[in-house]
Amino acid sequence: MSDFQLSGIVLIIVAGIVIADMRYFSGLKNDEVRTGAIIILVLGIVILAVALFGLYSVMKKSPRLLKIYGGLILIIFIAEIALVIAFFICKPFFVEKLSDHMHRMIDGNNEEDLKTMDTIQRDLKCCGVESPADWIDQSPTKSLRNSCCVPEHIDASTNDCKDAQPLFKDKYFQVGCLTKLKDYLTMNADLLTYILLGFAIVQIIFIISAFLLASYYEKKSSAQ
Repeated sequence: MSDFQLSGIVLIIVAGIVIADMRYFSGLKNDEVRTGAIIILVLGIVILAVALFGLYSVMKKSPRLLKIYGGLILIIFIAEIALVIAFFICKPFFVEKLSDHMHRMIDGNNEEDLKTMDTIQRDLKCCGVESPADWIDQSPTKSLRNSCCVPEHIDASTNDCKDAQPLFKDKYFQVGCLTKLKDYLTMNADLLTYILLGFAIVQIIFIISAFLLASYYEKKSSAQ
């Protein structure tokens, strides 16, 4: 298996993991993460298909096919660089959109939205959007959700920690969930960026090799 084929397989695996791990974003009515993962998945499949075409081209020793192969890798290389740039450009807009939607979830009284916030707060150990004060200032009930409670301080009889003073730091998570989600996104986006850049460097070698091999077979054919 070539490094080029391996890059396609890795991208497919990464995209699959991201699509499977949508529990924090599916309820936020935000399709950008899923769309990005699908683009990466398609890119991985295309890379695998091109790698197989390259293998066929080498076996046929066809200069024309090798040039097409080199051109296809070049297109993939450009697509990967564009994808990396898009990640950096779109990230602030995505975070802003995420923040606005989370604030609307706290402002409203939709049960599904509240369940989504509960899941995020329990799993990421956070509270509110920027801070726990968001629930006090914005929610219709003007109170913190049970999911903001630090587990060891939850009263088993009431399943909450509301006996504590509002924003009492020993009882409630103090970090806002937007910060935790940004960290989660940044970690995954950075990892994917490094993977794409690493594969892009490898692909430069494959592009050069494809055209050199095509030139070699052309000269060999002319000499015969």
